[in-house]
Amino acid sequence: MEAVQRVHLFHVAVIWLCASSCGVQASQDNGPVVTTVTGQVRGTTTHTTDLPDKPIYTFLGIPYAAPPVGNLRYRPPQPAVPWEGVRDAVEVGHFCSQNATAFNKLDFPLKWETDGKTSEDCLTLNIFTPTVAADSVLPVLLWIHGGAFFLGMGSPPGFESLAAHQDVVVVSINYRLGVLGFLSTGDDNIPGNYGFLDQIRAMEWVKENIRNFGGDPDRVTIFGESAGGDSVSCHLLSPLSKGLFQRAISQSGTCQTFPVEPQTIALMVGEAAGCDLEDTAALATCLKEIPPQELLDIHESLHQTVGELPFMPIVDGTFLTADPAELLRKGEVNTADYLLGFNNHEFGWLMLSDLTPGDVHVGMSHEDFAMGVMQGLEYKYPGNPNAEKMAEAIVKEYRDPTTPDDPLSIQYQYSQMWGDLLMVAPTVSFADHHAAAGGRVFLYENEYRPSIHPNRPDWVRCDHCDDLFMVWGLPFLKFPDPPIEYTREDEMVSLSMMAYWANFARTGDPSDSTGGPPDSPSLPTWPQYTPDNPVYMKLDVEPTTGSKYKPEKMKLWNEVITRLAAKKILLQFYEGVATGEDGGLVVTTVTGQVRGTTTHTTDLPDKPIYTFLGVPYAAPPVGDLRYRPPQPAVPWEGVRDAVEYGSYCPQNLLYFNMIDFPIKLGMNMTMSEDCLTLNIYTPTVKTDVALPVLLWIHGGALSVGMGAFPGFESLAAHQDVVVVSINYRLGVLGFLSTGDDNMPGNYGFLDQVRAMEWVRENIRNFGGDPGRVTIFGDSAGGVSVSYHLLSPLSNGLFRRAISQSGVYKTMPVNPQPLQMTKMLAEAAACNTKDTSTITTCLKKKTVEELLEKVAPIQQMLGLLTFLPVVDGVFLKSDPTDQTQTGEGSEVNPAEYLLGVNNHVFGWIMLPTTQRDPLVGSSKEEFINFVKAVTLMSYQGNQNLDKMADTIVADYRHPTTPEDPMSILYQLSHAFGDFMFVGPTVLAADKHAANGGRIFLYENEYRPSIHPNRPDWVGCDHMDDLFMVLGLPFVDVPGTPIDYSKTDEHVSLSMMAYWANFARTGDPSDSTGGPPDSPSLPTWPQYTPDNPVYMKLDVVPTTGVGLKTEKVKLWNEIVPKLAAVKKDEL
Repeated sequence: MEAVQRVHLFHVAVIWLCASSCGVQASQDNGPVVTTVTGQVRGTTTHTTDLPDKPIYTFLGIPYAAPPVGNLRYRPPQPAVPWEGVRDAVEVGHFCSQNATAFNKLDFPLKWETDGKTSEDCLTLNIFTPTVAADSVLPVLLWIHGGAFFLGMGSPPGFESLAAHQDVVVVSINYRLGVLGFLSTGDDNIPGNYGFLDQIRAMEWVKENIRNFGGDPDRVTIFGESAGGDSVSCHLLSPLSKGLFQRAISQSGTCQTFPVEPQTIALMVGEAAGCDLEDTAALATCLKEIPPQELLDIHESLHQTVGELPFMPIVDGTFLTADPAELLRKGEVNTADYLLGFNNHEFGWLMLSDLTPGDVHVGMSHEDFAMGVMQGLEYKYPGNPNAEKMAEAIVKEYRDPTTPDDPLSIQYQYSQMWGDLLMVAPTVSFADHHAAAGGRVFLYENEYRPSIHPNRPDWVRCDHCDDLFMVWGLPFLKFPDPPIEYTREDEMVSLSMMAYWANFARTGDPSDSTGGPPDSPSLPTWPQYTPDNPVYMKLDVEPTTGSKYKPEKMKLWNEVITRLAAKKILLQFYEGVATGEDGGLVVTTVTGQVRGTTTHTTDLPDKPIYTFLGVPYAAPPVGDLRYRPPQPAVPWEGVRDAVEYGSYCPQNLLYFNMIDFPIKLGMNMTMSEDCLTLNIYTPTVKTDVALPVLLWIHGGALSVGMGAFPGFESLAAHQDVVVVSINYRLGVLGFLSTGDDNMPGNYGFLDQVRAMEWVRENIRNFGGDPGRVTIFGDSAGGVSVSYHLLSPLSNGLFRRAISQSGVYKTMPVNPQPLQMTKMLAEAAACNTKDTSTITTCLKKKTVEELLEKVAPIQQMLGLLTFLPVVDGVFLKSDPTDQTQTGEGSEVNPAEYLLGVNNHVFGWIMLPTTQRDPLVGSSKEEFINFVKAVTLMSYQGNQNLDKMADTIVADYRHPTTPEDPMSILYQLSHAFGDFMFVGPTVLAADKHAANGGRIFLYENEYRPSIHPNRPDWVGCDHMDDLFMVLGLPFVDVPGTPIDYSKTDEHVSLSMMAYWANFARTGDPSDSTGGPPDSPSLPTWPQYTPDNPVYMKLDVVPTTGVGLKTEKVKLWNEIVPKLAAVKKDEL
């Protein structure tokens, strides 16, 4: 219970270091002097690092109320006592009494000096202004700090930056906290909410005095974060605060009360202090005489018995006349303009250790998750008889169907759950009610993770408090201790967020910069939020808009749980919350029944996609079935759960996860030879619908990869198609061959054929049309697709084909497979006297041993260690022979869409060249590399030097031939053209000449998700996957990726082109597609005589002759040079 009761430590994170850490040096002799109603104050001057010529006048530690000590303890604040002469306002005042060490234990860049800084005499404020001219009337932003109502201060760094960049006056305040600010006897003796009353007194002071500091008393915006955001929204509900501010901003917090009995807590405090407890009047008198440190010690001891937050806002009948939820329902709210929002991972890291029982680097179990949910519900809804039913609904909603048993995935969902419960859902609810009452609302989700947390795991997104660095403008201030380095992106985001906040304070519209500084950044329009049009702003490097934030999660918290807590709805109504009816849909296959689950994309929350994961399509290829064609799956009894991915096929996955790619494969999954499973994503399971089917074959050089890749539900949802993804045997188990009948090879291809057969037999029951199957794949998946067009075993199993960045010539057949197989056998201590002995021996080796022994061979041979072979069954002859036109051609003339990315060797595979992509390459290295590349296709050819000279000359840059980066850039294109572009155009020409309808493309769109790649990198290998699979519309647990609006637009277009092709055979023909599918430019058919292709980009256009000269070099000139005798050159 203790760990969960500490949950509200999220407020702690807004406590900041004292002003002595700000790097501001007072100038007591020359500072500006300003008159207030209680006396004159002398301030000082400071500057930001980027605006050295723009002074900001600071006035620190100004009393706004009398010290709340002695008889004024537990009473509303009284006016400040006037003073004579000029009061120096060059140092912050004491911060209010608190146990301040908790903040410095957090993993947070700013630390706080705690010694000798606290006092009950703390009701002071600080002012930061670009002018003290009384006629300036600048907008005023009044900051209310956070800290769970028991920690914090009004003197953090940064307000001078906001004032300087946006020509606003910023005021920050202290207010009473914890046992001195929010203790209550539940009656008139100590009503409570003194911290709120202090905030009101500060607003009154601002109204009376701010004009003399250049501010406009009629344009005051109160803003705060965490408990400060809570405070702001409570002021919107309080009759005492009306007229004191015009606008409000809540960051990561809205007004809530918790089921704490205040009088019980007060009596516990009194008992610990030795007070007479006969009545609350005597208790109040006694508590006023107890030293503040003794009260703080008692407060600390209460954490062990009643949780971290014994002192919270209460309904006192004066400041809060009723529970906030009730006031909102009745519409009793100040309809001031309101900007509010949250960060997209509020409990991502800072507070995570207080929520989880173990090591946050390790994760948590299902049991810990369930227990934490139950304890949290007990805290918020103590004694509720429906707690177990609520917990079931919550656990089910936050179960990740892709990695349900992974401890880190469970913990990630747990962290999101707490953020949604305590911050996100209350914020969305308040926004809805405020807008319904007539207030103008602007909602945001902050998606930007600042650079200052390099040691946090990558899966942590924008955590609690991360927004403060940006809103306050901290990238433009220097701190002596600890030093913090900011990036240019940090600075850009900070300037944008300061502008949005100041625009709102100035005009009531965050997009309206009227009256702002001329150098304020131009910003995307931030639309107004209404319940009917729930649009919100995604704050990031490039702000974009979204609609209807997390609808399923918001429904859970704001409707389902609320109603269950109120005991007003039959429990049976909620049996299938969030994941479909009672355990998911059940579908029958030829080998047994499977139960799936339901998921949604982020933009189509009302469109369920039914997923069936880990369905066996073949028997496990183990024991004697190793190195044999796949056998039919073994039938099962009863209903098989298909809610988790199956194991991925054995592979050395380390290589893939070391490359610069945002998504890591196989994390928290198991590897096994028992891996021949498939996954289905469908918008319906009606057998009479007959939707087109797209069967995905993953890439990975036929050595790595898996069918468990995110995004397929997005393609299914947006285009009303059924998507199937498969595993198949890889590398040493899938493409090893002795070159004869003992181990023919191509087992991975045979697995793919078996998967197609399974789809033909079963897909109708999942809403698919077995007569409209399109196989598609990227890289080695595209290679596989192109080989299926040449294999007699695949005829009749699919109707259309799509190859993305890979065709048969990208990975040509290995004419001598036995040589490499013998190398492996020798390494594995097998007798190599004949192929039968080799096969028998290798079948007995463990998977781990085979992977260990093959690893050095792969390191030596590189990307193309495992290649297809001519086995006489799947592949009867070399593809070069099969693609020749004429009688007896064996090419399947299915409709074929294929293409390449325009920098397909630009970055992700560039390290395979052993070159540093940030340093470049020499001419000698280029020449040697070209020779090595040419040797791959023309081993032993006597004309290698001539071929290499010709290639190097063709790729020499005419203006910068000596520049290492230019040489490397040309090298990257040479290898891309050799492996991908030339082979793709050749395959298109041959397929079209054999009667197949062809649609060719070059993908020119570089997605926004690679901000750290150099600008010279174009659309790299695998960049197309994010768009084709619809990843901008899918949350990938543990792998947060932020997409731009342009990414979303391109993704919708590419999904439509692919699905149109699968549906009709023409990527431009949307007949039968969803009505909201985007309208697309016409994609013409490709022929060798009219080699037109599509340039895929934000606005797709057509081109003629894809890289004509380079394709001619590789497909004509180099082969001719290879065929010429050396003495004829």
